[in-house]
Amino acid sequence: MTQKTIALLFFSALFLWLPAQNTQIDPQKVTIVRDQWGMPHVYAQTNNEMAYGIAWAQCEDNFEVLQQTVLFSKGMLGRTFGKKLAPGDFFSGFTGLDQRIDSLIHTDVSPDFMRYLEAFCQGINDYARLHPEEILQKKAFPVTPQDILKSYPLKIAEFTGLGRLLGALLNDTRTNEQAEADAVLSKGSNAFAFRREMTKDDRTYLIANPHIGLTGPEAFYEMHVESEEGMSFQGGMFPGSVSLQIGTNHNLGWTHTNNYYDHTDAYLLKMHPSKPLYYEFDGQWLKLEEKTIPIAVKLKALPFPVRVKKKIYNSVYGPTVQSKGGNFFAVRNPMILNVKAPEQWFRMALAQNMEEFKKALEWNGLPYFNITYADKEDNILYIFNGLFPERTPGYNWQEIVPGNSTATLWQNYVPLEKRPQIQNPDCGFVYNVNHSPFKCTCEAEWLNPENYDPLVSYNTIIDDLPRSLRFREIYQDGTRLSMEELKTIKYDAGLAKDHPIGKTARFLQTYQHPDYQDLLDLMKNWDLSADPNSPAPTIYYLILSTLPRDYIPENETLSDQQLNKGLAFAKEHLMKYFGRLDVPFRDFARLKRGNKEVHVYGYRNTLAARGGYLDKDNGKYYITNGDSFMMFIQYDKDGVAEMESIVPFGNSNRPGSPHYSDQMELFVNKQAKKLTFDREAIFNNAQKIYHPQER
Repeated sequence: MTQKTIALLFFSALFLWLPAQNTQIDPQKVTIVRDQWGMPHVYAQTNNEMAYGIAWAQCEDNFEVLQQTVLFSKGMLGRTFGKKLAPGDFFSGFTGLDQRIDSLIHTDVSPDFMRYLEAFCQGINDYARLHPEEILQKKAFPVTPQDILKSYPLKIAEFTGLGRLLGALLNDTRTNEQAEADAVLSKGSNAFAFRREMTKDDRTYLIANPHIGLTGPEAFYEMHVESEEGMSFQGGMFPGSVSLQIGTNHNLGWTHTNNYYDHTDAYLLKMHPSKPLYYEFDGQWLKLEEKTIPIAVKLKALPFPVRVKKKIYNSVYGPTVQSKGGNFFAVRNPMILNVKAPEQWFRMALAQNMEEFKKALEWNGLPYFNITYADKEDNILYIFNGLFPERTPGYNWQEIVPGNSTATLWQNYVPLEKRPQIQNPDCGFVYNVNHSPFKCTCEAEWLNPENYDPLVSYNTIIDDLPRSLRFREIYQDGTRLSMEELKTIKYDAGLAKDHPIGKTARFLQTYQHPDYQDLLDLMKNWDLSADPNSPAPTIYYLILSTLPRDYIPENETLSDQQLNKGLAFAKEHLMKYFGRLDVPFRDFARLKRGNKEVHVYGYRNTLAARGGYLDKDNGKYYITNGDSFMMFIQYDKDGVAEMESIVPFGNSNRPGSPHYSDQMELFVNKQAKKLTFDREAIFNNAQKIYHPQER
């Protein structure tokens, strides 16, 4: 190889990394302070410098997980991880965001925020350049603002079930609405806001309590950010996000819970009898736009990826596929029609009062998520938020609708002021645990569903849940609470007595069966809570594990056949793995990371929600989702008076970090760590203070 060739290769490689070496942001102007829990406090003069610091801190703690988000956006999951994740690349290409992203930037992203995104990407690219050994896929770099913007609608669309619908349409069906709702609500959340008249210390309370995966791209990462341009915020975010998504600034805060509504429409196109790819629309024949999605799939047996090509189409409705039966189905979904979400979250964090917060919501960028809000002026607010299509009456929108007319091609969304919402109710509190938006305060002030667009289907499938029934069971309207008492409600692990799951548990306490009486006797005096010293919740979990997820008995209790099947499984499982029937719940339900394993409180279908799996090796129940990031915020008239937070494991995803699992004991003991905005205190108690790129 000649010296000239070597020089050309060197400068070609250098050119590829120019975006990462851009001196737009000087890392020396960004300060990162790590506290005793490894939480990063990012300080900068400008928002753009802050964005660089946000990216750098995430890479230090979550570079592998952050890359997974980027790879999803770039359609490189199969190339990197193999066949199992390759469908994600098809999904990414199906949305059509690659073709529309540049035009969407002009309509959905302000110039200032575009520069913010560029600074964020510079932080990621600089980290990758200096840590090449950590890169999962070289072809994924440099990361661009387009990649970050695409990741938001992709993740939200996947989160809310568009992938399940796509799979169903390819098989000539539509996803069962109940199954889709159950899948969405498997990632639930709790949110509570109480006004001062309902608290014992004359403070306004806000509790944020998402219920999602404890690890991976959905696991919340905690951070505090400050700029001299007005940003000052603490809270949680998904890895790969450019700003925080729940939490508080000095004056106000909010959290999200998942909501369910009929957000996506599927259309059957009427195809021309003799002209391929032509479909009828408003009496005319239009031709589908055809596109090939190239997918590269890594296989262990080969040194190079296998390349597969998949065809998709585009119609006036949006992305279109041909099913196995030869039908053409189009999909219209608000999640993939804009890229406003990251800037809206940024604007929400900048707001200093309710008026400014509502102004940020008018950006109309969040296509999903309830919002529960509180501020120092003693305002509380619940909004069933989303981008709700304004549909034409006369069609069954929850089924496949005709795709041949402008009558079914909706263009607009229900305005913010017409979405279900409750502001400063007389009874002084709002809450949402993924249940009906019409029941998110005291019963006397419930909303009337008839006042809202019926074609949106606001939680029509999901009315009350075990958690909403349980909240009303243990909290009596008009009762003043301290924050510790409100925490007790949040941490409650009791089954709702009036829900079929609770009724079935009570029925078992009187049930008689000679083959299982030894098990049944252990449940007789059970109070329906996940008492760590009781074997009853262990037995009942095993019984429920024989049923489909979130199964609701039609007759409000299980049949004898179902009960006996569950009891038989419970008995067999306990004897096989534990050699006894009276296994305390603390020995059964476990939280594990690395070599550390502890008992975990909480239970399925309770306010302290838990989800997980039965380990085939030792028979224990390991928690993988449920209570994740939690934040407890109190406001007085001057702003945040007190705030605490906790994550289940720690703030780092690196197994060698001391912060990989250092919050587990706090979490399982229902404790939280104190937070502050006090800069002097943060610096004085810092474990480390540095600038990005410093070794």
